[in-house]
Amino acid sequence: MSEINIKMPRGQYLDLLKTVEMAHEMVASLDHGYKNYEMLHRRIDELEETVLTAGIQAGESTVVDHVGNTGLSEDVVNYIDKVVEDYREDSFWNELKKRLAERDFTTTLTPSERRALTSPRGKFPERAKKIYEIYENEFRQNGVRHLELKKGIPELTFQKQTLRTKERKSKDNHSA
Repeated sequence: MSEINIKMPRGQYLDLLKTVEMAHEMVASLDHGYKNYEMLHRRIDELEETVLTAGIQAGESTVVDHVGNTGLSEDVVNYIDKVVEDYREDSFWNELKKRLAERDFTTTLTPSERRALTSPRGKFPERAKKIYEIYENEFRQNGVRHLELKKGIPELTFQKQTLRTKERKSKDNHSA
């Protein structure tokens, strides 16, 4: 296999290191049953090792942890944790808005909207975008506070009923 040697300033090296570590976090968060999980994980591990080794050889201090072991400095780890946390948060809300808007739009499709979607240049009508924006505004203002599942989850429904019963008994005992 031919090798590629890249010379880069320290700032670019740190960006490369952070990018590899973020990719590592993303692959690690995949379900182990994911189609290419093992291959992806192995390749990211190899890439990570290559980038860390290059840093060690260059005397880069960000790849040495506080006890002198090879690894990432606390600053780099904290940065990556923050970016990954923000990414996951953003992904969650975007996916939730998208799925709810698609559900609501497709369950109320008009015949003309159905034709527009199935045409060669079909795209979502304005109404679909409006539904997405409604969810976007709602979640921005209220988070999931107003979100409720119509079909109860049996375990949670039982727990809620049990808690309500205990609260009523507690109130009855205190008022007696």
